[in-house]
Amino acid sequence: MKKLIVTADDFGAHDFIDAGIKEAVSAKCVNTISVITTFPDSKKRIEEYAEECRSKAPDVKFGIHLSFNAGSPVLKNEVSSLTKNGKFMGVNSYDYDKVDTFDVYKEAEAQIKLVIDAGVEPNHVSCHCGIMGLFPDFFKVYLLLAAKYELPIRNPILISREKIWGFRFSGMKREGLYRGIKIVESKGLDQALVNIASLTGDSITRKMKIFNGGNVTCPDYFIDTFYKNGSESRLKKILDKMPDNATSEMVVHLGQGHYDDSEKEQEKYNGINFKYFKGRIKELETITQKLNLHSAVEKDKNITMAHYPG
Repeated sequence: MKKLIVTADDFGAHDFIDAGIKEAVSAKCVNTISVITTFPDSKKRIEEYAEECRSKAPDVKFGIHLSFNAGSPVLKNEVSSLTKNGKFMGVNSYDYDKVDTFDVYKEAEAQIKLVIDAGVEPNHVSCHCGIMGLFPDFFKVYLLLAAKYELPIRNPILISREKIWGFRFSGMKREGLYRGIKIVESKGLDQALVNIASLTGDSITRKMKIFNGGNVTCPDYFIDTFYKNGSESRLKKILDKMPDNATSEMVVHLGQGHYDDSEKEQEKYNGINFKYFKGRIKELETITQKLNLHSAVEKDKNITMAHYPG
């Protein structure tokens, strides 16, 4: 049996994104939402929609999407090594040598507590743009807090890196290579090689076994191949080629309605990729209309919807 988690990322960041996620939940095509807490009204958005889901979509689970490169810190001026002009820096803008690891820990825990204070019982923790996996110290904080709050994490290894037939091409993997190049440019090859060596598949597996006696868990696979190719044919391939006897998480990035992509708006929502908003519309249309994901899973006797282990 193939078990599928369908997670919509970035709820709480922007009206356009929230509207797309709500539409997908209404169509029963998403069963997990990963919330972001680092925008001015994020907590209110999360509180209100979590309450609505409790009555209208009780099977939908919520997770925490840690952000260190979108919006502003929950702790505001208390984590200055992570910010510039009060806002998070971009992934490629961090001066890693000057980042205070305790700032990372404090801010990540504050984001987790904000979600809990909003009345949400989180069932997993992930991170925006994979930033917690870019640097060894960030990854240690990720695992420490996952263990402390007894939360599973998103599988840190992209399925496109697993050499599984049908999952070779990935927009996320290409973006990761771009970030790696930028780290080389800004920090030099030696630092980049240290990062790569510490975050290979084998190294990640060993670290996860160490923390909390190996109780930091994750789904078997993280399907990254729908992003930037949210077509009906790609979705069909994912459902067909998903590994048997395993739990796979497919992450979707959704949006609906009109939006203002002026320079002022992009500055207001720093770290949110406005260039992909059309892609978000396409992903939503694919999973709700072109190939309704709920109906497709119901018809396929070898696939069942699942949630994070825990």
